[in-house]
Order: sequence, then structure tokens, then C-alpha cells
Amino acid sequence: MIIRPAISTDMTTWLALRNLPDVRAASTQSAPVADQAHAEWFTRALRNPVMKLLVAEAADGELAGWVRRQMWSLTETHIAVHPDYRYQGVGGQLLQAIEKDPLTTRMLARIGPSNSASLRLFLGQGYTVPQEMWLVKHL
Repeated sequence: MIIRPAISTDMTTWLALRNLPDVRAASTQSAPVADQAHAEWFTRALRNPVMKLLVAEAADGELAGWVRRQMWSLTETHIAVHPDYRYQGVGGQLLQAIEKDPLTTRMLARIGPSNSASLRLFLGQGYTVPQEMWLVKHL
């Protein structure tokens, strides 16, 4: 497994993985992402200095998973692993790779309430559940 920066040719497979029904169900945003909207986002994200996109590439060249980092006052991360590569350590490798970035000092993972696999991954990597309550208003 090779962890590398995402490139423009990863756009289609990134979206295909993002739009898998079980990935969407585990996401905090469960609606499918349209091709054009994804193409615009992915192109901007590759050039955006507050974003970092990494992929896990299997020996056969298949995209096994991806991780996205967004830096704000906290660094927010999102991970997806292709079903063929789940429970093989790919998510942990991606998370460790994104944590190595010197600009990353504090990470936030938003996990949907039914996403037990992500919860196990992040808790297993030393993440803790904060004691404070977050309130959100969608406008």
C-alpha cells in the first residue's frame, strides 16, 4: 500500500468511493455528490493550501481509500476506504499519514452516530471524545 498525494486523475475514483451507499450512510453528509459539483470541488481542493488530499494506492494501482484534511482553527479530517480494503489497516495508514503533516497539530473527526467503524479507528489511534457539547445551526 502506497500513501501519496491525490492528483487530478484520482477525481473519478475518489467520487465513486465517496458515493458508495455505505460510505454515504456513514458520512455526516449522506446525499450523493453530483459529478460536476465533485469535479469543481476536487479541482479547487487540489490547489487549496488549507486542504490536503491523500490516497492509499494498492499494489495493482487501485485506489484503496482516501483521507482529506481541512485546516481551520482545528484540522478536520474525513476518511473513506474501499470495501475491498476495509479491516486491513488502510484507514489507520491514511490517518497516520495525514497526522504527520507539520501543519497538523490538533485533529477533529466528525463521525455519524451509526459509524462504528470510524469510531473504533479514531479511538484506537488515540482520539478522545470531548466533554464539551457542540451546537450547530445549518443556515
